[in-house]
Amino acid sequence: ADVILINTCAVRRNAEDKVLGELGSLKRLSVQRDDLVIGLCGCMAQEEEMVSTVLEKYRHVNLIFGTHNLHRLPQLLYAVISGQERCVEGVSITRSKVSSSK
Repeated sequence: ADVILINTCAVRRNAEDKVLGELGSLKRLSVQRDDLVIGLCGCMAQEEEMVSTVLEKYRHVNLIFGTHNLHRLPQLLYAVISGQERCVEGVSITRSKVSSSK
């Protein structure tokens, strides 16, 4: 696969732990393939604490977007693929738009 997206739901802490574990296991693939896009999407990707954790500890994840930004997936993928940088876009709990590239 050229793109791996993990679609999440933030119902329980156990689910968050499983997602973080899966993200950790994908690191070896990202080391083997520079062109691999690993993304986190869904409601977990809208939680500010989760986004901060992923940005800090899972540097191989290069795309993060929330449920309200699903329609922008083609543009976000293009931004990551063409720029080879991280792309984060979502709506925080306060409903303010968050968008950045790192």
